Amino acid sequence: MDEDLLLELENVTAQDVQQFFPQILAQCHVEVLAHSNLYKGEALEITDLVERTIKPKRLPANQAPTPRGLIWPSGSNFIYKKQLKDPGNVNHCIEYSLYAGHRYDIVMRAKLLLLGQMTDEPCFNQLRTIEQLGYNISSGASFHDIWSGYRILIESEKDCRYLEGRIENFFNIFEQMLNNMSEEEFEGHKRAMINKRLAKLKNLSSEDNRFWNHIYTDVDGATLEKLTKEDMIDFYSHYISTSSSQRSKLSVHLQAQAKAKEPSLDEKKTAPAAALKIVLTEHKIAANDQAFQARIKNASSNEAISDAVASHLTDDLIMEKEVADKALDEAKAALNVADSGFRAAPQALDVSADVKSVVDTSQPVLIEDVHAWKASMQASSAVRPVRNLEEFVEVTDKLQEKMLL
Repeated sequence: MDEDLLLELENVTAQDVQQFFPQILAQCHVEVLAHSNLYKGEALEITDLVERTIKPKRLPANQAPTPRGLIWPSGSNFIYKKQLKDPGNVNHCIEYSLYAGHRYDIVMRAKLLLLGQMTDEPCFNQLRTIEQLGYNISSGASFHDIWSGYRILIESEKDCRYLEGRIENFFNIFEQMLNNMSEEEFEGHKRAMINKRLAKLKNLSSEDNRFWNHIYTDVDGATLEKLTKEDMIDFYSHYISTSSSQRSKLSVHLQAQAKAKEPSLDEKKTAPAAALKIVLTEHKIAANDQAFQARIKNASSNEAISDAVASHLTDDLIMEKEVADKALDEAKAALNVADSGFRAAPQALDVSADVKSVVDTSQPVLIEDVHAWKASMQASSAVRPVRNLEEFVEVTDKLQEKMLL
């Protein structure tokens, strides 16, 4: 959409803007949130001032915008690729999103918020600290209009296909963490999230957000309190787990034109060593730097370094297979030769076919025409007030007198 608007800007003149400006304010609906050191009458006077200044015609209720969201089919696996225009930029970017449902589903929203709380530190630690994929890494619950889901965003010099594989690797790691999480740790995450939702206000901006969202804040806190570990395990296995046949996923790949500088052989040997050290510390296993250096001393390629690390883990440190596999995966990630994440090559979306016919979590579908893809999606219901908002409209006698004048 932004690119479509950008193309039209070339044809827009100053006269066009001058003619359009009065039209955009000629008919509208005015909403004002007033708080802090104001009386009710003062708030009404401010609203009246806005209306008297703009002098708009009233916007009929049937013309009010009705935001809707796209419902991604269960089991879908979409990828959208776009090349960045800056020829000198070496940073790729991936936004990996998982659809969960309606934003106003109270229980779903609480689960997403809690998942964001639980994965915040592990995600950053795995993808940023251990694998060093990039400086800009964020994760958490995502809400847009009535859409709700979970997303991970990474800006990195590494290829988007590789980044997608590392994100899915993290989902597998956290699934084990969640299953093995103690009740005490789980309750700690719940309490932390509840405290965030009910935190004391720090400034007017926070107070403003609290007023707009006060209903969600209180309801989220009460709903979070009722969630159990089993609730989250079931939620994760259905909507997040890479092994789920029901989860709905879209990843956006912004691909750089330029390539980052190839690391030297010494840098290639240093990267897996740093990742390995973190994993060994995590599992309380003593490192053997002398043996490790002897293994990689004569390695001259990524594959040779990977083989040397594997031999070091199994022969020198005599690690259990599960831990050794994890450590080797981290070392390969540091070398940029780990799992790319695709079990099958992406296939172009057939816009003439029913979108449900291309749903297959193991077969990524490449979006080539965004407008056609959106047209193939089912739209959600619009947001509607529980009660008619006109029931809450009040106009004081004093203000009515001013309006008559």
